[in-house]
Amino acid sequence: MKDFKIEVIKAGIPLDSTTPPQKWKGQWSFQVYAKARSGGKTGWGETLPAALNSVETYSSIMNAYLKVVEGTDHRDIRGIWEKMARASFSGGYGVTNGAMSAIDIALWDLKARELETSLSSLLGGTSGRARRYASLARYETTDDALRVVKGLVEEGFTMIKIHQSTGDTIDTMKLIRKEIGYDVKIAVDLNCAFNFNQARGFIEKIVKYEPFWIEEPLWPHDDYDGLARLNRIAPLAGGENEISTNQFLTMLQKESLSYYQPDVGKIGGITPMLDLVALFKAYNAGIAFHSRPHNGWVSTIASACVAIGTGTDAWIETPPSGIPDQYFDHSVTMDSDKVVPNGPGISLSPREPVPVPGPFAPLVFHGEKK
Repeated sequence: MKDFKIEVIKAGIPLDSTTPPQKWKGQWSFQVYAKARSGGKTGWGETLPAALNSVETYSSIMNAYLKVVEGTDHRDIRGIWEKMARASFSGGYGVTNGAMSAIDIALWDLKARELETSLSSLLGGTSGRARRYASLARYETTDDALRVVKGLVEEGFTMIKIHQSTGDTIDTMKLIRKEIGYDVKIAVDLNCAFNFNQARGFIEKIVKYEPFWIEEPLWPHDDYDGLARLNRIAPLAGGENEISTNQFLTMLQKESLSYYQPDVGKIGGITPMLDLVALFKAYNAGIAFHSRPHNGWVSTIASACVAIGTGTDAWIETPPSGIPDQYFDHSVTMDSDKVVPNGPGISLSPREPVPVPGPFAPLVFHGEKK
């Protein structure tokens, strides 16, 4: 199409502060978007700049992909995805697939808007369920984390995930259970902290506090046999750092996890996610779409559209706050339990001009200095 164009946009929409404030506010205030336009319609996509937390790394690869996409029919989304994948496969998968994600999501959003329908309907229907949970950044102390969790419970949240350090996660869970009880689902994210023996020892200690899931306990993340052994002790979640369908198939066959967490902003977008959903359904697997809980929101709502459109019951990771109206136009109904996109396309678009990114801020998960 002659008027088809994709633009790469680097953004710095700030993370909403909680009370007490998070430690990762600066690090979780970076986004990279793709803006696809044709025939007066616009679609948006987002990648998670996970590697090094660098918007420059991802935007440069996205700009290289635009040379590959040039001259294609933007409606042939799977064909474009295959072309991008073939062009970059020898360079690895993590960053390259992440950069593909924004372009792919933008193309799906654009296609739905051109057809004047919702993305959920375009994907097949509206019978699925996008179950919201609040995902927190890291807090300085266990008391700080408890205060935020208490506030969210008062707001009506029944599922909350904490990202505390390896040194205080168990103490935080102990404190939450003592003060709040066991009616609220609390998940913990370890961000690949431990070797197998360390992880087993950790899980044996925390299991009495009934975590809803323990996310990514092992380093390296792809020790699928080790994960399977630990998953027999307590429910594990993971998969945000897996890319290929074959990786997920191996995990499913080994029963490595209780909840599978592909990230639409990392895996390559909606196109490969549709293949994965079919695979998860075949294995009757628990699905919990991963999304960094910052204020990017495009990939988060795209995940909700995938769940609803494919007739899937899936957990959707979100920030504890709502969609900030000063940064987005949207038609999304959201409460403490669910996410319901009810507009054209993915139902959400960043307002322009978007804030520019601040100074580079690397994200350190473990061993950070006080």
